[in-house]
Amino acid sequence: MVLPLVFVGRFAAYSIPGIGDSIRLPVSTTLFIEEGERLNAVAGSFSLR
Repeated sequence: MVLPLVFVGRFAAYSIPGIGDSIRLPVSTTLFIEEGERLNAVAGSFSLR
């Protein structure tokens, strides 16, 4: 029964950054777009995980 507990711990550990990214990515994309519109600029962005 130790093995399933390891998977539960790993799942919980990887869920925390996943939840953070689900909040961070849309917010940073919105800010990036607004900054480009304000400066009348064209730019590109991508995120790697």
